[in-house]
Amino acid sequence: MKIFRKSAQQGFSLVELLIVVVVIGVLAGIAVPGFFTAYEKAKDKKVITDMRNIAVAIGIYRIDKNYVPITNDITVLIDEIRNYANGSNPMSTHDTWGNKFIYLSDADGTTYTLMSYGKDRAAGPSYATIGHFDANADTLVVNGVFRASHGGTSAVAY
Repeated sequence: MKIFRKSAQQGFSLVELLIVVVVIGVLAGIAVPGFFTAYEKAKDKKVITDMRNIAVAIGIYRIDKNYVPITNDITVLIDEIRNYANGSNPMSTHDTWGNKFIYLSDADGTTYTLMSYGKDRAAGPSYATIGHFDANADTLVVNGVFRASHGGTSAVAY
């Protein structure tokens, strides 16, 4: 007949628990900043997509009327485009950062600028260094062409 002894060690020691907490902290410290950068890049891509949609709608308007909507108010622009398209164009007056888009046109309707101030909500550089993403960089569309670089990429709206 064997007699089993109960082990004196019933749980984890304080040192073992501290090591686990430190390892989890290090892994979280590595993963969380990458998550926030990816989240900001996704929001920036959404801004670029929204601006491209507005620029394409302005381009269609320009083809039919031979001028762009003449206003310096994004709300008036979006209303004009919606009325022109019979309300079928679901565009927003605000970017994903919560800023109101800036729209400026000249008095004769030949040129326009569409702009988003970016995450910092302030006018600033409209560029980022090649290969580097900057969520605070402004995004500009001038007469259908993107004039800003976000991580080395640019796009054109016709």
